[in-house]
Amino acid sequence: MVRWGGEVIEWFLHWLAPYSETEGFVGYTRCDEVPERVDLIYFESGEVYYKSIEMWEDPPHVSRRKLTPRFFK
Repeated sequence: MVRWGGEVIEWFLHWLAPYSETEGFVGYTRCDEVPERVDLIYFESGEVYYKSIEMWEDPPHVSRRKLTPRFFK
């Protein structure tokens, strides 16, 4: 568990993705302060994508974004 380490996790995933032989779902992150939101992590073609699920809405809202850490822009 990493607390307050979102940028560290994003940097690590961005670094790891091109070397991973895994494609598709590789894990998830969640925040203790907002347990109704979960970010699923996917590797696709050497890139990292978050699929965010906000479960407080009915039906749950799902969005997808390509992970580009702030210090890599």
